[in-house]
Amino acid sequence: MIDTGSRVLDVGCGDGAAVGELALMFHDGRLVQERSTEVERHMVSRFLSSGQRQSLQQWQAGSPVSTARWTYDAAGAVIDEVVVDHAAATRTHVDHDEQGRASLQRTWSTGGGSEGDAETLLEERWFGWSADGELLSERAVSDRGVEVWEYRYDANGARVAEQYSLRGALVRSTEYLPDDARTDTLYRNGWPALRVFWQGDERVGEELISDDG
Repeated sequence: MIDTGSRVLDVGCGDGAAVGELALMFHDGRLVQERSTEVERHMVSRFLSSGQRQSLQQWQAGSPVSTARWTYDAAGAVIDEVVVDHAAATRTHVDHDEQGRASLQRTWSTGGGSEGDAETLLEERWFGWSADGELLSERAVSDRGVEVWEYRYDANGARVAEQYSLRGALVRSTEYLPDDARTDTLYRNGWPALRVFWQGDERVGEELISDDG
């Protein structure tokens, strides 16, 4: 059995040229650390003895980008995760339910300081799930007001529609169609005003519905 050791691999692109490096560190035959470098981006992951990722740190051109860490219960389900975005000067804490699904997410402004310094709560977000594990709703409270996202699925579990509301008023509804198509309906003063048609990420048309409001 390997007690300690490491492996260094080249990271290639489509034409076979090496664009980075991947270094794997092992202890007692298990992966404990992974370091990857690609152009100016550098990432370090650390793993628990169970094989689960414990933390992930990222740098860009020598400057820290983000730090994330996860906590698990005895069964291996995620209990919570903390993500510090150094560029945005925010810290996000996500609580998880018994199935490991996000239940409450809170984001604070760190003011550019370290965790534990004076922080301002920016947003709280709650998640609602079905018994089948489908995300049914999100509700966020911030200085924008109360935002609500609601989702619907077909019998196969594919998302077919969603609605977004702000401060109690419907803002946008989306219908997902076959072949990566979708339709967005935008509302003004509670009335449908504009319908936008998409094919993938390409906006292919629009229809003015109403000039009311």
